[in-house]
Amino acid sequence: MRFCLAIEQQTELPAGGYTPIRSDAATEEFRQRFPHAVAPLENLDAGYAPLSLSYNRIYNQSDGPWLEMFRTAVFDGEVDAAMENAQSRYDQILRQGDA
Repeated sequence: MRFCLAIEQQTELPAGGYTPIRSDAATEEFRQRFPHAVAPLENLDAGYAPLSLSYNRIYNQSDGPWLEMFRTAVFDGEVDAAMENAQSRYDQILRQGDA
């Protein structure tokens, strides 16, 4: 855990397509190398994960609608169909959700 969270590793995460979780990774050099990764780091204190049983079912489960939408859009190129299907599954999960 210490290794993964060390600043040396955090500052190199964008090179592999990942976003650091330490705001102090956004040094001037980091900002120049990875400008696309700066905005999330500057807004870490504003982010939140909603407290909901539905959140896990929608976003974290391997068979959830978000990941299915992502796979269909990216690998099959069917963006509109993927979003339409995901929306109906989101709605279904949210209706069942915390009730």
